[in-house]
Amino acid sequence: MRRNLRNPFKLRAAEFITSDTAFLRFFEPRVLTVLKQNDFNWSNVQIIRSSPGGGKTSLMHVFSPGVLRTLSDNRHDIEFSLLLQLMEEFGAINDSGPAVLAVYISCHGSYDILNDLDTEEGKKIRFFYALMNSRLTLATLQNIMLFKQLSNLDELRNLKVSDSNNSHVHEAGVRVPSNGYDLYKWAEEIENNICEFMDSLDESPFKKVQGHQKIFAHELFNPKRLTFNSKQLFEHIAFMLDDIQELSLSQRRRLLGSVINARSQTGFWLAERLEALESDEMLASGAKEGRDYKEIIYLEDYWRLNSTKFEELAYRIADRRARDASSDNFQAGFRTVLHGKADESQVDKPYQPGLGNAIATVKDRLDKITSKKSLYSDWYQERMSQEVSPYQKLLSLRELEILIQREEGRRQKTFEFPLPVSDLEKKSGSDVKGAAEVFLAKEFKLNYFYGPSILASLSSSNIEQFLMMAGNLFEESVSAALIGNPTGLSSERQQAILKKISKNFIAEIPRRVPFGSNVKTLIGSVGKFCVSETFRENAPYSPGVTGIALTHQERDYLCDTNNQNDRPELKMLEKVLSHSVANNILEVRPNQKCQGKDWVVFYLNRLICLHYDLPLQYGGWRSIKVNLLVDWLSKGFQGKRATLFGDQV
Repeated sequence: MRRNLRNPFKLRAAEFITSDTAFLRFFEPRVLTVLKQNDFNWSNVQIIRSSPGGGKTSLMHVFSPGVLRTLSDNRHDIEFSLLLQLMEEFGAINDSGPAVLAVYISCHGSYDILNDLDTEEGKKIRFFYALMNSRLTLATLQNIMLFKQLSNLDELRNLKVSDSNNSHVHEAGVRVPSNGYDLYKWAEEIENNICEFMDSLDESPFKKVQGHQKIFAHELFNPKRLTFNSKQLFEHIAFMLDDIQELSLSQRRRLLGSVINARSQTGFWLAERLEALESDEMLASGAKEGRDYKEIIYLEDYWRLNSTKFEELAYRIADRRARDASSDNFQAGFRTVLHGKADESQVDKPYQPGLGNAIATVKDRLDKITSKKSLYSDWYQERMSQEVSPYQKLLSLRELEILIQREEGRRQKTFEFPLPVSDLEKKSGSDVKGAAEVFLAKEFKLNYFYGPSILASLSSSNIEQFLMMAGNLFEESVSAALIGNPTGLSSERQQAILKKISKNFIAEIPRRVPFGSNVKTLIGSVGKFCVSETFRENAPYSPGVTGIALTHQERDYLCDTNNQNDRPELKMLEKVLSHSVANNILEVRPNQKCQGKDWVVFYLNRLICLHYDLPLQYGGWRSIKVNLLVDWLSKGFQGKRATLFGDQV
């Protein structure tokens, strides 16, 4: 039965969609393409990293027993045909049903409390291993009961676990061969004892807790040594550990070391937010891939490299949400809410009135230039002779203005012979047109931030950020439908809504990001700097500047502990930059090459670009020094250059 939600975009995370059927209805199968970038194998260690809202949990949840069972039971439903096909390719489902047991555990909870116990470090780690082994065992057995539809623990006696060669299994008091019931009771006792010890005010329960030397649950549940009524249950088993960032630093390091060195038939998936990385790792994210483990998926990075796929994915997800609404107005999909620039016949009336005045203003400026200098007369005549739409005419003339400014800046005194049109064609390009478009939008207050492609770009490759914006636009469209108005939003209204979202996004940084006030100060400085570099008469960095860059030498200087001991402000800057990256406030490109140097580039989140009326393209960045960033962090941006439009930044 369809679940009637006024705004289904509000359900943004897998943990908040409790129904397996609802999850399947909202899940877009093409997100699984991120798993195909490496040689997929269930026994591999799979590490998944992203900012909050990147989609880590959904990527794990789709393999959960309940979801796979629901998918298998509905294998003839055409709505799920693509997902079923992909699951068969991954070996997660076969003709008999689910073929993989994905055991999900969140590390959000009591693990980090172990780190605060008043005991030696070695014991803390042994307790951590014991708690992890017990919970992995309990979760696996509970999932098997769900899968086999067992009603009581006694039925787990039919689950047989054959012998293990792992010495740590025997040292922990596990008698193998064993059965599911005995394993459950063993794990339950360990968890109860550890939890009792953590809650106790004295050390009396301490004697009951011995701890474990290693994580070995994967050895107990090797799929080839696990049978139920003498039949192998699953072809594959994988432990899926989410929220690794919630562990203490030492716990995370030990867990990664144990898992990477396990080399077992049981796979491990580890999902964590970027905040789990240490600051120097964060600012060099991606540089160390392949050293310690083969497969690391950085979700936002993957989609940034595949932006067309991301846009397609985002709108498929949005279409699923829109069609789930109770009204029939959105059965054609979410794009019906938006008007894009690509189809000029759809440019709505609020966008049109300013065009005539804008064309006249730009034409008047060009008339004055060409009346004094015949050098550009042929260029001007060529642009004026074009038979194009009013907006394209305006764009063409504004681009010409920029090209003339560039020519004026580089020419020496020469004879004033008209420059050939062929020169104009060589100098023209998409980057200059992009700058012209941004300049026009700012000068004449034309709508720029609207339409499907713009909305996808504003998400900064983060699916939750996309759904948040889409949800606000959808809410407005639903409100229009309720009073009988058209559901398609004008470009003016879209931009107004997105501008408000951008303002709130920045305002909430101090609340939701560690060192948030400092992050906001630095981001504001970067934004103003980008404005000062973008809106110059000759648009030297067309279409515009949206990021800053440090050389690798500058980055290494910043992260050096000796330097930080001498200059504490460097440590603060490192923290601010790393938390900005971890929360997708800044998008990092750690290994950019330019002019024979290696750079780490920090681009503003595209929603922040919107706040400053900056373009959304990538590639425009300016080099900066660490000392200047330190000044910005303490004093804010101190620029004195007036922009093309008279703004003092």
